[in-house]
Amino acid sequence: MLPPFAFLALGVVALGAAGVVMTVHEHSALEGRRLEAVADLKVGQITRWLDERRADALAAVAQANILLPRETELRSQDLAAQAKVTAFLEGVRRPYRYQRVALLDMDGRVVLSSDGDFEPAAPLRDAVRLSLREGRPIETPFYRAGDQKDAVTSLDFVAPLRSEAGTAPMAIVLQADPESELFKYVQDWPAPSRTAETLLLRRDGADLQSITPLRHGTGAALGDRIALSRTDMLGVIVAENPARRGVAITARDYRGEAVLGVGRDVPGSEWLLVVKVDEAELYDESRSQVLWISAAAAFALFSTVGVGVWLSQRRALLLSLQREEAQGRQLRELQLLDAIAEGSRDLMYAKGLDGRYTFLNRAYSQLHGLASADMLGQTDEALFPPAQAERARQAER
Repeated sequence: MLPPFAFLALGVVALGAAGVVMTVHEHSALEGRRLEAVADLKVGQITRWLDERRADALAAVAQANILLPRETELRSQDLAAQAKVTAFLEGVRRPYRYQRVALLDMDGRVVLSSDGDFEPAAPLRDAVRLSLREGRPIETPFYRAGDQKDAVTSLDFVAPLRSEAGTAPMAIVLQADPESELFKYVQDWPAPSRTAETLLLRRDGADLQSITPLRHGTGAALGDRIALSRTDMLGVIVAENPARRGVAITARDYRGEAVLGVGRDVPGSEWLLVVKVDEAELYDESRSQVLWISAAAAFALFSTVGVGVWLSQRRALLLSLQREEAQGRQLRELQLLDAIAEGSRDLMYAKGLDGRYTFLNRAYSQLHGLASADMLGQTDEALFPPAQAERARQAER
């Protein structure tokens, strides 16, 4: 059976362990709420950026419908008219730091551009045709113009211009540079962290494609993919399970590391935003609190054990003193009885159940002419002749 202080020591250990678990859990929950706030912040920044670019396109259309000459004049060799249009396009581009602002026709050919002629990429030509056919503003998906490693990532905003009867329709194109502004919104982290990362993803067939460069990936926009078959990956989990978006969950990231992260849709787009931080960093941040709790629990445990040992020793000492006192009292009583018996003239003796002498006084031993030491532990048969031993037995009955 365990002593009472042992149960107290077990309680201290249990409380210390519970404190450590609760500290880690509370820190993880707090970090989860922070990640949710960061995800909301970044989604808001991206949404505002998109809304501003779409508003720029509509404003440029409104101005172009008023200021630009007819399509036939634009295609003429009137250098003055072309210079006026080019200046207008540059005036739209410069304040908002677009890569280029251009006018394209239904075939996706450049009519005029803010920086001279260029070759529109296939995603842009397709977007222009769709915008002119449906008569509404649209934007291209993210794309890279060319296969070169240093190819610029583009996101183009296209809006149709008003066209008169008998004239070819045109669209104005605002080519944004997402790497100079949008990607910074995505990748900047509001607090110091060595593992925090934000991913902007989109579904592409059987994969999730990373729009922004991954910290531990190829280092290029649109350069990394995550297979949707990797169901333990954070991005895949939130992409395939809309109910799990907006709340912090634990999973693996594209490196296979355990992370805590949040996934959110970007309104008005097909993009998915994922913010994450390594669980190892979370444990590092809570380590000091865990160490303090462990130290306090260890001190309490050692104190409990020390008090328990002291109480046990004190109890053993008290029991020893009580035992010695009882033995001394019993010895004094026996000495007193022995003195009384030795001084008495009456015959006194005692035998065990086996008939052996266990006590006798001096008068009894003198009666038989034997020493007390010779008689103790002996029977009558061993000490006396048979007849005398028989008389002694008869007298005792």
